[in-house]
This record gives sequence, structure tokens and C-alpha cells, in this order.
Amino acid sequence: MLSQNYIYYRDHKNWLKKNLNSKTCFIYIGLKKKTKIGVIIYKTNNLFLNADVSITIHENFRNKGLSARFLKKSIDKFKKDYIFNINLIAVIKNKNIKSLRIFKKNGFNTYSKKKDLVYLKKVQKINKEKKIGLIIQARQTSKRLPNKVLKKIKGHSIIEILLSRLIRSKEINLLIVAIPDNKKNDKLYRHLKNLYVEIYRGSEQNVLKRYYETAKFYNLKSIVRITSDCPLLNYKILDRGIKLYNKYRPAYLSNTLPRSTPRGFSIEIINFKALEESYFKANKNYQKEHVNYYIIENSNFKKINFLYKNSMFSKKNFSVDTKTDYNRVSKVFNKFYPNFHFDLNDINKIKNISKLWKKNY
Repeated sequence: MLSQNYIYYRDHKNWLKKNLNSKTCFIYIGLKKKTKIGVIIYKTNNLFLNADVSITIHENFRNKGLSARFLKKSIDKFKKDYIFNINLIAVIKNKNIKSLRIFKKNGFNTYSKKKDLVYLKKVQKINKEKKIGLIIQARQTSKRLPNKVLKKIKGHSIIEILLSRLIRSKEINLLIVAIPDNKKNDKLYRHLKNLYVEIYRGSEQNVLKRYYETAKFYNLKSIVRITSDCPLLNYKILDRGIKLYNKYRPAYLSNTLPRSTPRGFSIEIINFKALEESYFKANKNYQKEHVNYYIIENSNFKKINFLYKNSMFSKKNFSVDTKTDYNRVSKVFNKFYPNFHFDLNDINKIKNISKLWKKNY
């Protein structure tokens, strides 16, 4: 992240010593004929959702076309060192035309602008053959628990925790949050913008339309559907479902018919053609409010269910629909914190986990 304050040598030395062995900071030194020309730093946040990228070239090697090449090589190296997906972000002063040009040459596009700063985000490449994207539906206007996706656990919003747990997927690299296009959800929109995620705004009540328009806008061939009230959902279940989907190529795949995981761990994958047919032919309100109903109710679609053989409590609920659910999920999350990337197998090992469904626990 861009620092506009003067940094003293002593402070910089202490920072470097602290981060050389850090799991959240990657430092690369550029060499030309064994001479050090500069440094590039990738600093991840605590949730490993984004990494801030900064580059410094020694004044003796500036204006020689080395920066863009150094940045490209460092990105390739970082992808090997950090095996999971992560958003790469650069913050540059809008007057720094040369730096802006260097990052844009390496696939960074302008994400937003604030005052005199430009926020750039590395464009994720999509597999042209599969074009499978993950769309999370979210809104602030839940009747049972309003603003639930913005409620915090250990200082992080529910939607933020979910995003950090799913971005690690090795089977997708495009993650979109589809939210209603109205003033009631503007706060959610601003929160998501600060997380540097892709956002699509559409109909609030007709969620099927929102999904169809999002998938069409991003030119997806297949869509993973996730709801935002499932912060404990982990990418491992997601990737297992996608691999099975890619093998058999059904119109619809889920782990809910019959359910083999608790609520809060549901995965649905929909072929775009099936989604498109649903959008044009669904004529009942509940079919428009719930994306999957038209497909589930029609035998013409090829449907597959995948089992997740691990859970003794598949009938339990880990989604956040009420204040009681929120308290339960918070207790689970707190047992693992600061580890954000535990999975369902880890949850299954919690002693006396059934107590979480007892009153006054």
C-alpha cells in the first residue's frame, strides 16, 4: 500500500527484519548481472483476500525499461510461492504516469479512484473453455436478520470471511458478488468496493434475473451459486463439486439432493443454458426468487448430487438466518481464530459440538 509519510531508516530496517520471515509478506529483489536494481513487495492482508503490490527501482536503473519486466517476473514468482488465488492491488498517485503505465502493461486495470490516488487491480484470466465463475448473492434487507452480511466476527464482516475462504479455490478464478441495485444496499456496495471484489447490481426480488444478467455480463458458461449467509463454507468442498461437474457436465449439480452437509455448506453449479432457460420460462414468483427451483422441478435437466462423506450432523444449520445462528457461527469461528481457513472436517472434530444447538449455551 502506498505510504505518503517519510520513512526513517531505522523504522524501515525494523520493518524489513520483521517481515523477512513473515507468511503475509513476500519480498523480491531484482538483479541485473548480479547487481541489485530494486525491490518488489507483496503484502497480504490478514484474510489473504488481497495483496498490495509496491515496486521501488534504484535511481541508477530508472527509465531503462526494467520496471515492467521486473514486475512481470515477480508476479510469476509470487504465483508459484503463493499457491492460492489472491487479488493483486496497486495504489498509485494519479500523477505518476510512468508507474501507472508499468502496472497496466502487466494486466492491472483501474478499479477505483479516491482523491489523488488510483487503485489498480490485476485482471484474473478465465479458462476460455470452462468459463466457470462463482456468483455470491447478497443483500442487506434480510427480514429475519437485517444487515446480516455486514455483521462482524472478530472484526471482519460475514461476507468478507466468506470471500476469503472461497477465493482460495483452485478451480475458479472469477468471483462475483451479485447485490440488489437500490439505495438500501449502497452500504454493502461500498463495503465490497473496499474489498476489491467484482460486483454486479440487479433486481432484488427476482434473484434468478440477477444471476442470469451477472452470468451473461461476464460471459460465463457455468455458474457456481453460493449464498452470502454461509461464512463457514470452505473452498475444498467447492473444488470437489466443480471437479465432479467438469467430469460429467450436467445441467445442475448440488450437494443438497439429498443433503450430505449441514446447511451453510451448500454448493450448486448450474450450466448457463439451464440458467437461461430458467430465466425465460420460469413464471412463478418463488421460481424467480429462488434460482434453482425451476431446474429442480423439471425432469428434462440432467442433475447430479455429490456426497460429502464426513459429517455426522448433516441436518444441523451453520448458515446465518437469525441472531441465534449468528451466535452459533461466531462460536465456531472463534474456536479456530486467527486461522481463517479451517474446513468442515475440522469443525466435525470440535468436542461436544451438539451443544451449540442447545438453548443458553
